[in-house]
Amino acid sequence: MRHLDRTLAGACLVAAVLLLAVALGLVLVDQQVSNSASCYLIAGVALLICYGLLAPRAVIDAARSRRARFGSLSVVVSALVIGILVTANVIASRGLQSEDFTRGQLYSLSPKSRAVLQRLDSDLQVTGFFRPNSDPADLRADIALLAEYQKASPRVRVSFVDPDTHPDLARRLGVKINGGLALQYRTKPPIVLNLGSQTEADITGSILKLQSSRTPLICWAAGEGERDLKEVQLFGYSDTASQLANDNFKTRETVLAQAAGIPADCDVLAIVGLQRPLAAATIKAIQAYVDGGGRLVLAVDPWLDRPVLDSANLLLQPYQAKFDGGLVLDTDPAHTASNDNTTPLVFQYGASPITADLANRYTFFPQPTSISGQGATGVLVTKIAETSQASYQIADVRDNAQFERRPGDPGGPFTLMATVEKEAGDKKARMVLVGTSAFAENRTLPPNAPGFNLQLMLGSFDWLAGNDELIKLPAKPQTATPLLLSTFDLLVISLITVVLVPLLVAGVGVVVWLRRRRSFAAA
Repeated sequence: MRHLDRTLAGACLVAAVLLLAVALGLVLVDQQVSNSASCYLIAGVALLICYGLLAPRAVIDAARSRRARFGSLSVVVSALVIGILVTANVIASRGLQSEDFTRGQLYSLSPKSRAVLQRLDSDLQVTGFFRPNSDPADLRADIALLAEYQKASPRVRVSFVDPDTHPDLARRLGVKINGGLALQYRTKPPIVLNLGSQTEADITGSILKLQSSRTPLICWAAGEGERDLKEVQLFGYSDTASQLANDNFKTRETVLAQAAGIPADCDVLAIVGLQRPLAAATIKAIQAYVDGGGRLVLAVDPWLDRPVLDSANLLLQPYQAKFDGGLVLDTDPAHTASNDNTTPLVFQYGASPITADLANRYTFFPQPTSISGQGATGVLVTKIAETSQASYQIADVRDNAQFERRPGDPGGPFTLMATVEKEAGDKKARMVLVGTSAFAENRTLPPNAPGFNLQLMLGSFDWLAGNDELIKLPAKPQTATPLLLSTFDLLVISLITVVLVPLLVAGVGVVVWLRRRRSFAAA
C-alpha cells in the first residue's frame, strides 16, 4: 500500500509540474489568464496538494534535510532567474524597438522608402481604423511597420481609432471596412489602404503618389506581339504593371502602327519584345520623340526575323548603337543561372544611377542578344551589364543540342544592357537598351525568382522619368536569402551540435556532482 502511495505521489508531482508549465505558457502567449490557463492552473495546484497528502513524510523530510535546503535554495534561485528572463522577454515582445540582423534587411525599411520619406516637407498623417475585436496580429503588424516609418522620419504621424466611435472621420477619409489605413498629406485627397494591401511597397507607393504633382505616364507598345502588361502567366508582364503602379507610374497601351506620332503626354515610351518590323513612319516618329527630349525603353530578343531586327537598328542608327541579333551564352558557372548557359547572370555593373545600389547583387538576362556601338558625336553610350569573358554568341538559329561553341562564334564579354543619353536643347534624351524582353517578365521577378531584376526594372523607369534621387532598392519581398553550406560546413556544424555541446554539458554536470559530493562528505 505504501509503495502504491509513493507511486501515485510521484505521478501527481510530475503531472502538477507539467500542468503548471502549460498554464504559464498559455498566460505568456495569450497575455492574459484565459479560461484554459485557469483550468490548467487549478488542476496543477490540486495535484500538488494531492502529492502533499499522499507523501507528507517526503515533504517534511525534504524541508528538514540539509540537502533539501540546499536544493530548495537552488530551486528558488533558478526560479528567480527564469522569472527575470521570462519577464524581460514578455516586456521585449510587447515593445516595438528592434534591430534587423538579416543579411537582406528583410525587417527594416528599404533605401527607397527612406529616400521617399526624406522628401517629406509636411506632416504625413496615417490613421488606422481598427475595432477592439480586430485580429491582434493584423493590428500589431501595422503598428510595427508604421513604427519603422516613424523612426525614419519625424514627419510621419500615426494614430489608431475605432471606426464605430469615429464614424464621421472614417466617412470623410473614405474608410469603409475595419482595418483600413488612411494616408493624408497636405491638401491631397487621402489614400486608403485596406487589409491585404498594407505592405511596405503599398505604403511607400502611396506616399510617392501623395508627394508627386503628377504621375509619369508610360506608353507601352502593344497589339503587335510585344510583351503584354495584362498577361498573368510566367511569360507575361502583369507583375511589372503592378510594381510600376506601386512606384507611382501610370501605364497606357499604345499601338505604334496606328499612331500618327508619339503622344505628347508620354513621359516614357516602352517597346518590349518587338515582333514585327517598325514602319518607316513609326521609326521617324520615335526618333523625333527622342530627339525632342523623349525617353525610350527598347528590349529586343535574339534570332529575330531579319526585317524586325533591321527596323530596330534603323531606329538606333542616328545614335550609333545596335543590337547584334545572335544568342549570347555564358559558360562561366559563376555567371549563369542554375547552370543554364542561355541565362547569363550579372553582378557587376557599369557606372550608372540605375545600378548604383546593385553592386554584388545578381540579375538574370534570359536568352539575350548583345548590344554594340560607341555612340555618335554628342551621344553617350554607357554599358550597364556585361557577360564574362567565357561567353560567346551564336549568330544563326541552331537546335538546343548544337549550342556548343564553334570556331566561328565570337567570344565575349558582351553588353546585355546599355543606356544612351543625348542633349536635346534644355532637355536630355534618354534610352535604355536591353538585349532580352524577358528581363522583367513574371518568371524573373519575385516571388517566382530570386535576384534583383525588379530593382533593375524600376530603376530603369525611374531614371528615364527623371526621378534619379528615387533610384534606390525598392521595398523588399519577404523572402530570406538562402544560406549555402558546403559539406565541410555541415560536418563542422554536426560535430559542434551533436558531439561537442552534449559533451560540454555532461562535463559540467560531472564537475558539479563531484564538488557537491565532496562538500557533503566533508560535512
